Amino acid sequence: MIRIAVLGDIGSGKSYVAKQFGGPVFNADVEVSKLYRKSRKCYNKLKKTLPGYIVSFPVKKIEISKAIIADQHNLKKVIKIVHPEVRFNMNNFIKKNKNSVIFESVDLPAPFGPMMACTFPASSCRFKPLSISLSPIFA
Repeated sequence: MIRIAVLGDIGSGKSYVAKQFGGPVFNADVEVSKLYRKSRKCYNKLKKTLPGYIVSFPVKKIEISKAIIADQHNLKKVIKIVHPEVRFNMNNFIKKNKNSVIFESVDLPAPFGPMMACTFPASSCRFKPLSISLSPIFA
């Protein structure tokens, strides 16, 4: 298995580039959106952790945004709930596509980029660094 992570800023075209290669693409942003729309488990954890902000299912991104704007520590709380779920989905995706070249689309917003990049262990697969520099499409 070969895993290629396409890294870049929000709106830089990571998913577009990854799709051009024709292999399966894991997009963390899409997975987070699915969790907010479909996961009662995620909703219940977020509602318990942020009771003044998460009011109904499905979770609305504006509710998450308001919680983070109100208190920066809420970002860590959201990450602690959402990232393990995304990682679980990513591992299932990798198992399902174990005989393919896998593309992972990962945002790297500071200061969380280095932390996210470290969640993709290369020890279980052949890994060749690939550098694709992407600038924002709408710049």
